[in-house]
Amino acid sequence: MNYSEIIILIALPVVFIIYALVVIAIFFSPSSIKSLFYGAPPIPTPKSEIKCALKAVELSEGDSFYDLGSCTGRVVAIARRDFRADAKGIEYSLFWYLLSKINLRLRGLEAEIIRKNFLDVDLSDADVLYMYGSPMLMKRLENGMDKENSIKLVSYCFSFPDREPEEVITSPKGKNIFIYKI
Repeated sequence: MNYSEIIILIALPVVFIIYALVVIAIFFSPSSIKSLFYGAPPIPTPKSEIKCALKAVELSEGDSFYDLGSCTGRVVAIARRDFRADAKGIEYSLFWYLLSKINLRLRGLEAEIIRKNFLDVDLSDADVLYMYGSPMLMKRLENGMDKENSIKLVSYCFSFPDREPEEVITSPKGKNIFIYKI
């Protein structure tokens, strides 16, 4: 074995270990752990379900659209690409924020991902909001909402506990899609 082969045999595992440690550090960052407890589990919604939800809320070209908890950026990508909306994602977790940005860049899509808690973001310019939130998060969000507004909110699977939706649609996979005016 020559000198360069020995260096390669030593360097490859070291690079792999460093890479793995960086990924673990980002995934288990305090923001990622907090978002698991206060948001919704990071379960990607099937594309067909996203399209059904966005059609149900009548998302259209030029609408100001926010995905509250963008996770992988899949909903933002579909809103931008298929509906031509001015799509933005809001993601608190550093890991999912970076993944959203990477996914959008790989798809060649121009969309903004904001790294914040969506409860701290000014959404006054929004036409449509999308969310997949746990019942605890839905209750927390409901408590901070105005009673009358013109923003459409579409929620996949989970409803507000004390507010009637404008409409409930059953998706192709049998899940409820709740549409609200907030």
